[in-house]
Amino acid sequence: MRRKIILLIVEYFYDDWRKVRAVLGNTDHFVRSKRLARPPGLDEVDIDERYRWTVREKFADDAYDSLVSGQSSAPAAPANDADG
Repeated sequence: MRRKIILLIVEYFYDDWRKVRAVLGNTDHFVRSKRLARPPGLDEVDIDERYRWTVREKFADDAYDSLVSGQSSAPAAPANDADG
């Protein structure tokens, strides 16, 4: 799943990780995001927030069950992950 399926989904959605996360049940079981700080000097400029996305090393015990059952427990917006 980690090395083949998720990477194929990423390629299919042209690196749009929000869509990848949506396909994977809108949870943080498989992928996570961390909001990046704005570069110095661009604080006043109206730019979109940027995120760093990663595939988890280990998936939660119930990750596959929740994906198959179609139950999502997280909102569509990316969740910030403090442990980067």
